[in-house]
Amino acid sequence: MKSKRGKLIKKAFKFYRINCGFFEPYKFIIDGNFPEVALKKKTELKAKFDKVFNGNCYIQITNCIIKELDLLGDDFKELYLAARQIFRINCHQ
Repeated sequence: MKSKRGKLIKKAFKFYRINCGFFEPYKFIIDGNFPEVALKKKTELKAKFDKVFNGNCYIQITNCIIKELDLLGDDFKELYLAARQIFRINCHQ
């Protein structure tokens, strides 16, 4: 099942590369839930993104998400510290 899903993702992404002009390095903006799931599953995000999209990927998070995780309190302290290590970009409000 997983190999079939991986083939479908690669095929769909190839379509977007050809028709929409996507090119490396691919940049992804993630929200606060994404690093939370990665921490729970003990997954290395960068390696997974590179493998799935078959190229060099940059994972980014906005400063607004970092502030939001900080305001959630001590329950999300580990997530906050992990998210601070991801490359940050400015958010436009």
